[in-house]
Amino acid sequence: MKSSSLDYAVTQLFRKTQVPLVGILEVVLVAFFLVIASRYWSISEHVAYISLFAATGLIAVTRGITGPLSVRRFLPLIAFALFIGWIVLSSSWSPTFHLSLGRAVTVGLVAAIGVAIGFALKPEAVAKGLLLGVLFHVAHASLTDGLGPMGFLALGSDPGLFTSISDMTYLLGIGVVSALWVATKRRTFFFLFLPLVILFLVAAAGIPVLTMFFAVTGATAVGLMILHLRYANDRLRKLLSVVYPTVVFLGVVIFWVFREPILRPLGEDPNLSGRTIIWDWYFEAFLWEPVIGIGWGNTYNWPLTPGDIYPTGGYFIAHNGFIDIGLVTGGVGVVLIMATLVLVFLRGSSLALDRAKSLSYLVIPTLLTYIVINDIMATSLPRYIGVFLVGAMVGLVVSGNTKSELRESSDSTTGRDTAVRV
Repeated sequence: MKSSSLDYAVTQLFRKTQVPLVGILEVVLVAFFLVIASRYWSISEHVAYISLFAATGLIAVTRGITGPLSVRRFLPLIAFALFIGWIVLSSSWSPTFHLSLGRAVTVGLVAAIGVAIGFALKPEAVAKGLLLGVLFHVAHASLTDGLGPMGFLALGSDPGLFTSISDMTYLLGIGVVSALWVATKRRTFFFLFLPLVILFLVAAAGIPVLTMFFAVTGATAVGLMILHLRYANDRLRKLLSVVYPTVVFLGVVIFWVFREPILRPLGEDPNLSGRTIIWDWYFEAFLWEPVIGIGWGNTYNWPLTPGDIYPTGGYFIAHNGFIDIGLVTGGVGVVLIMATLVLVFLRGSSLALDRAKSLSYLVIPTLLTYIVINDIMATSLPRYIGVFLVGAMVGLVVSGNTKSELRESSDSTTGRDTAVRV
């Protein structure tokens, strides 16, 4: 009798702790792979990525897929799969095929892991995982490179295990974007996560790199616009869906035309620390192989000369993610990644606008905006970190059903039932 009571108590305890424990492990999983994808701890062995892919793929398969199935739902995944497939194919015309193929396959594994994680988890778990991962980077870099636990105020040029300060600023921006929308979900979350936003901004304030601040500002503005649309009535929503994109377009044009008076007070020159000059050089190099590029895992020697290339790993030199993708995969690769980004943004925005769904879906269009703005002035998309994040967003949008899809499915079911009765 005592044994039965003990078994019952243990069973009840397990049931009570199972759900929160699973949630914690999901967040830790995302944080762990963010650290791996950022190359903070570099893993080059394919077997490690294969193991991680098998584990995350198994989780995704066991979670299953719900709701109506349609081609439209899977368009972001199809576009992303074509992009990754083109990367792998581009290694076939690389002068060092054996090296390029290995690197391209690893990129494919990272992309698949991102998709599996996004597909299996909810957006809130993904956002919390990204936040925890960024927090780990800051804490570790502070304790190893800064001045004790407050070292984040004085991160050096090589923070922690990174060899470039821009790698850390990019992650700080991801932390800010993720924390903002998790904080808005509940009042308790607000008081818990808002201090982390302040922490990341203070950490970034001492770093002389403005890219992250521009990207976070733009992403936050887009997030606020979508948030406003979410709670607007249908009439106002139709009007704002035209006004907001127009405002964004005009804002970009005005910034570019008047960038000198805007940037001078910030200590930045009109050519963005020489970036516009570098873009001109490498865009000209892109035009040497505008369709298929020079093959994944390669880059041009300096000075730039047609055909003078050498093999490299994750070294991208154009300070623009789209130009860097164009150099190695040509215009085909650029079109495929842009199609992926547009499709993910549109579907993610549609999910975020649905009041019946969690506010956490705002992290999809906001984070995607951050990545795009960052990659206009830096490079993350062709790196493991960019491929992982885009893959996770693809998984998230594919796993969710939009309101229109549910309505169409309901109408279709009603029509079939009516036909059967007749």
